[in-house]
Amino acid sequence: MRSLRPAPYHSLTTHLRCDISFRRTAYFKRLGLNPKLCDTICSDISSGSWPVRALLTTSKGVFTSTLLRQELSKTDSKPGPSASPSPSSLASTISPNLQNEVAEELIEELKLIFIRFPKDTWLPISDIYNEISIKMRKEFVRPHRTLYQVLLKAQSRLQIHLDPTGISCAHGNLPLETPAKKTNPSAEVNKTSPPPTKEPPEEEKKIPQTHPPPLPDPLPATATMNTLMGSLHVDFYYNVGLREIPPPPADFNVTPSSLQKAQSTEDGAVLSLRDFVPFIPPFFVPLDEVLRHIVGYTEEHILSYLNMKAMEMVQIAGEKYIRLYGGYANISLEGCESAEEVFKKYKPKLELLSAFVKAFDGIYDKWMPLKMLLHKADPVAVAQLNPKGPASIVYFAQMQHVFSFSVVGGRSDDAEDELSSSVLLRKQPYTGLTYETTPTPKSLNFILQRVPIEGSLDIHIIQNQLPLSLQKEIDSYYGNLISFFNAHVSNFFLMENNTVVMRTRYRNRMQMASLPLEEQLKIAYNNRDKKKIRSIRRRIAFRDNPSHPFHDPDNLVRELAKYLPHRGFVTLKSFLRTNIPDEILFFMPSKINNFFANYPQYFQHFEYQIPGTWCISRPGQPLPRGVIRQQFSEDDLLRLVGEYVQRNSSPRSCSCIYLNMPHGAQEVIRKRHGGLYYFIKKYPQYFNIVLGSDTGNMKSAAIVHLVSPPPTQNREEAAGESMYELSNSEHNYDEGHSNDNEKFDHDL
Repeated sequence: MRSLRPAPYHSLTTHLRCDISFRRTAYFKRLGLNPKLCDTICSDISSGSWPVRALLTTSKGVFTSTLLRQELSKTDSKPGPSASPSPSSLASTISPNLQNEVAEELIEELKLIFIRFPKDTWLPISDIYNEISIKMRKEFVRPHRTLYQVLLKAQSRLQIHLDPTGISCAHGNLPLETPAKKTNPSAEVNKTSPPPTKEPPEEEKKIPQTHPPPLPDPLPATATMNTLMGSLHVDFYYNVGLREIPPPPADFNVTPSSLQKAQSTEDGAVLSLRDFVPFIPPFFVPLDEVLRHIVGYTEEHILSYLNMKAMEMVQIAGEKYIRLYGGYANISLEGCESAEEVFKKYKPKLELLSAFVKAFDGIYDKWMPLKMLLHKADPVAVAQLNPKGPASIVYFAQMQHVFSFSVVGGRSDDAEDELSSSVLLRKQPYTGLTYETTPTPKSLNFILQRVPIEGSLDIHIIQNQLPLSLQKEIDSYYGNLISFFNAHVSNFFLMENNTVVMRTRYRNRMQMASLPLEEQLKIAYNNRDKKKIRSIRRRIAFRDNPSHPFHDPDNLVRELAKYLPHRGFVTLKSFLRTNIPDEILFFMPSKINNFFANYPQYFQHFEYQIPGTWCISRPGQPLPRGVIRQQFSEDDLLRLVGEYVQRNSSPRSCSCIYLNMPHGAQEVIRKRHGGLYYFIKKYPQYFNIVLGSDTGNMKSAAIVHLVSPPPTQNREEAAGESMYELSNSEHNYDEGHSNDNEKFDHDL
């Protein structure tokens, strides 16, 4: 009977071993291990010889032997605290050499990343971690648990210094200053404070810095990059290799409160059109006589520097006439009385109107040649015209509330000019006056500056603010203030009771907002207003389905990522036109570039070949040659501005130059200098600036004139550094990549 007792015990042991083996096999299959490897591990476990394996590569990722052994230990051990292995015992099973091993690919990647950051400065480890691609984080950083452990193991190979707190690191020499220490949040929490929130991991916290780190010197960094990347050609404009996008510039060190107001300077580097108001009247006068009162200025200066919207210059019968009428309240005309007094003989006389109106014999809307009109009109009134002859058409050009005129100027023969000029008598009351055709530019300029851009104003307030001279002018030309507003319907809108006035542009915007969204979208399509189109489409989508999941940007970005090409890149313009369905486009935000840049885990967003041409690809895809770099020195910015102005062979506004610069250069100018105006102002030896407005965004509207081209480093190098001459079509990786170089969107 005793010989039969071990049999059931033996069968029970075999049953337990089989059950454990099945459970192990099932766990390995759940991990996705190779079947042969699974059998080997199970046989080794059954025999008692558990091999120490550093890494087990599966189809789902990388697993350490520590985690695997810990999971298998749970299946063999009995329940209880003594059966679970301790972390120290598990760590002791791993070889020290394998524990300290860091992949060579990660070492090379970290070396390239450290090149982009300044030396001898404490850097947050989290910034270094953000520069590593997602793929390399999973394969090479995750086995070491944290990036700090990687840097600690490869400290000698990378030649870096680590902060004892595990938050900062520095490459190069050890910085003299110590990184700022974090205060213990538990010491600051009292009984009345709210419950503490969950703190992020130590490696993801950034050190608060009082001053941003200085930008690295571009020349040594470029040389080091060339050395590491072999024979890869790196030129001035396309200073990006085929790896990762360089980091953006450091935080700005200029605040709006520290910037000076835009105004003219004594050295003449910055001119303001406002300074010429006391010298040029708001009515037409000969240019030669104006130059006699402006010492040192020539006709070339006026034509080159002051030819703006607020100033008008015409040529009739071989002579040039000029006036400074202020534009759409761009320049204030306060102080022009001195110029009016000097040139008062050229000011149009209102009392002569009746003589010329009588010459038409009550015939309206019929053109009369100027020579015939001067012959039929009262000779006394004709004699008082100044200027006389064919140039007298200037008088009728400044009385457009009564007359319309037509002239062919620029001929040397006075007779031909006189025969080609004609005058037409308008029917009254005429309501089509604009800021360019008004006979009273001074009054219009004064009232435009009082009426708000957004909102309305009581007429009695304007009436009480009008100077006595302007009141007399309005009464003599229009009769009263209400008739003045009715004559300028393109600029002002009166309410039904004629007591409240607003700007016509504001009225049009209010009417547009009251229309149905479908009509607004149609008008936006006709005006080709892309930003408005996206805004209205998003409003329509929210109105039709307010609970749609695509209203959440996280859901929208995950859906958009599905339409990206699996290989290569595609222009953002082509991606939105051809790849995305219309029902998804309705949920796109108005600022497209900011939207894609905020999700680097789904999109690789970069500027390609031409400023403003943005492309996207999947994360981890190799970048094509032609990606525009994001770091620029002051010399680079100076050359970019000089080359753009010189290439267009005519002055350009600051806003136009800014929009045609790479995004990295825009960020440096905005953050380091406060704007393109302040950057150009520092180089009067190369540029002159003319302020054509004293209201609104006058710095963006400033006109930049090139005095002399900035110096270049090397003529041979400069010949191949033009941003538009380099062709990189052989490096396009996407089959559907479009060569359309039009700018898709701009976000200032």
